[in-house]
Amino acid sequence: MDHDLLGSLLDLEEGFYKEGYELGATDGARSGYSEGSVFAVEKGFEKFQEIGRLYGKAIIWAKRLPGDHGLLQPVTSTTSSSSSSKAHYLNQGNNTPDILDSEITNEAVSLLPALPPLPRNSRLEKHIATLLSLVDPLTLSMQNSEDAIEDFDERLKKAAAKAKLIERMLGEQSTSSDGSPANKNNREGNRPVDGDSIEDFGALPARMQQIKD
Repeated sequence: MDHDLLGSLLDLEEGFYKEGYELGATDGARSGYSEGSVFAVEKGFEKFQEIGRLYGKAIIWAKRLPGDHGLLQPVTSTTSSSSSSKAHYLNQGNNTPDILDSEITNEAVSLLPALPPLPRNSRLEKHIATLLSLVDPLTLSMQNSEDAIEDFDERLKKAAAKAKLIERMLGEQSTSSDGSPANKNNREGNRPVDGDSIEDFGALPARMQQIKD
């Protein structure tokens, strides 16, 4: 009996170790799953936000192309559906004028500056068509599989590179998703501004000072 009592005392530390390990592993798995889910949602949102931004830029570029290039799908179905919904709204006895048809809205829209058309360039048109095909939301997979994620990341990478190429051809400045310049060091003419010289980077390291002396 004394032997059993002493044996349990000797195994006390090992029992505490096993219990603590099991509790820690369970708690870590639970918190790690929660943090991983939040991180996955945030990264997924950022990627789809960037895809949407590139898709919007591609649409604007396509609309600025001269001639009938056929890159954008017709919007007749959308126009007809909006017209039918408007007629249904008026048939219900509500004669309130629509804000879209008001003189104030039309006047505000007429004051907006029109975007200049893009020059005729077959290479530019081809690049814009490729960009539209890469970021088309109807062709993007929403599945959470390795193949779908890999395909999405590859298309996003190619679309970002293609957008930079188009911006370089048009002489436009690249902007990030928040509207700020993507490259803060890109200055006009690469000229230094006030306070941006080699002397403003601080003193040289001690090793460099010894070499200089």
